[in-house]
Amino acid sequence: MKQKRNGFTLIECLITMAVVSILVMIAVPLTLRQINKYQESSFFQLVEHDLLIAQSLAMVTEDKIYMTIDPYYYKIHSKENTYVQRSLPKGYVIHTKSMNNPISFNINGSIRKPGTMVLTTKHQQVHLIFPLGKGRARFEKQ
Repeated sequence: MKQKRNGFTLIECLITMAVVSILVMIAVPLTLRQINKYQESSFFQLVEHDLLIAQSLAMVTEDKIYMTIDPYYYKIHSKENTYVQRSLPKGYVIHTKSMNNPISFNINGSIRKPGTMVLTTKHQQVHLIFPLGKGRARFEKQ
């Protein structure tokens, strides 16, 4: 009389674990890459939003508003008040290129000296272009 076997053999378990580990090894780097891309796009949107805040503050407060860039942070301020101060993520750098530091905005919201900044992340370089006049800054990926 044959005995009924319950469960799996050692070989079946090892094969299943090997397949699962291969799938995990493929999925984790893809997920990390997506997270990094999301963090970069979020940072760019935050900088763009902060620049719009600076333009709006310049018009509302009728005061000169500045954006000062430091190796570890940037801040939006007037001579009396600091409105926004944000740390740069590790490995991110902002180069002012053709712009003066601090960047200043007139009381009508326009930038005092148009030019280009370069935002460098771990994976890409993006130019932030400030046009002449009251227009919004725009990003151009390189």
